[in-house]
Amino acid sequence: MESVLSTFKALRARLERVGRMQVRVGRVQVTVTSAVLILAMIYIGGMGLAYGFNLALTPAYHDSSPDYPIWRIMNDMAVPVVIVLLPLNAWRKFRIAGGGDSPVTREYFGTTIAFYAAIAMPILFFWEFFWSIWPENESGDFVVISHLVHYPAIDILFSLLAIEAAIWLYREARAALAQS
Repeated sequence: MESVLSTFKALRARLERVGRMQVRVGRVQVTVTSAVLILAMIYIGGMGLAYGFNLALTPAYHDSSPDYPIWRIMNDMAVPVVIVLLPLNAWRKFRIAGGGDSPVTREYFGTTIAFYAAIAMPILFFWEFFWSIWPENESGDFVVISHLVHYPAIDILFSLLAIEAAIWLYREARAALAQS
């Protein structure tokens, strides 16, 4: 057990050293941690905004056929974001919760809600995602309920969680840039 703990401590120390390394991006010099946070913020926030805009614009361009090609592409691109949102929100929640006797502040309350929403998000998303992969499942009344109720609810939840996570990543990146 000692060797496993020492291995993890050595790995953590090495990752911290890599995170403090400087990278030149154009004329700006940033740490690796800041660069990763910024890239994650751009992808997660971009997907959240794209989902929100597409959800609002779908009634304007869709021809009421059962096929939604843009949504299929966007769902494929959203899979990494859905996978990252749960550990990201768990890390945020347990970082704010600290020792367990945390006062209930606006930040704590919002982070707790985001954490539990991030638990529900992959369950709902992947249930619909895998259900819609096989075309033979796309028949009957359930398709109508799925496309009219489930997917819009999932899309709204995804948009809110992704945009909120991108804002948090932006603040973390700014803090990391201020430290470097």
